[in-house]
Amino acid sequence: MKSPPFDDRAVVERYEEWYSTPFGRLADELETRALTDLLGPPPPGGTLLEIGCGTAHFGAAMAQRGWKVTGVDPSREMAAIARSRVSTAMASGESLPFGDASFDATFLVAVLDFVPDPTAVLREALRAARTRAVVLALNRRSWLATWRRVAAMRGHRVFSRARFYSISQIEQFIRDAGGQPVRRRGMLFLPPAAAGAIPSLERALARRLVGGGGVVGWQVEKLVSSAAG
Repeated sequence: MKSPPFDDRAVVERYEEWYSTPFGRLADELETRALTDLLGPPPPGGTLLEIGCGTAHFGAAMAQRGWKVTGVDPSREMAAIARSRVSTAMASGESLPFGDASFDATFLVAVLDFVPDPTAVLREALRAARTRAVVLALNRRSWLATWRRVAAMRGHRVFSRARFYSISQIEQFIRDAGGQPVRRRGMLFLPPAAAGAIPSLERALARRLVGGGGVVGWQVEKLVSSAAG
């Protein structure tokens, strides 16, 4: 059996390097902007948990915006880098080592495609949050997902392990977990090569279009029933 790709040092290094590519820089910009908007400004001393934090690339960005960030990830290689950026624990998203409502908010980026039970991860995200969670996920019905599915068929080490969900499926996971999606942001509408070559058009689409996109972000309100699981 092959080892999980995120435990491979070479995969982790390529993950970091991707953010220096034209498309990677644009994705970073738009996803960070969406997170900032959907999370809202941190309250005084606001605490934030990133689930499946990877190298804490986004956790570090949120820390720069005033949040006190903690990350969790099951990969030893990923967590080793994350610890240089934010407080980090090794744990799976299905079983967080924190009590109920331990953080003002929680968030996860590109996690649902790589976990066995997305609903369980979202339920834990809501349990650990006082009020809300923010979810950024790949949209199956997009140019970006099509490109990644082709890469998976060609044996891509990471994408061959991924599942690809539609917007309606993800919103059902959210509701099944005890949350209510109240706001949505779309981004990365163009094929990757076009988005990297014409970033101004991609930025304009992200400003004007709410649904769709290669990546979709949700602000999820925590319902009273979510704590009961």
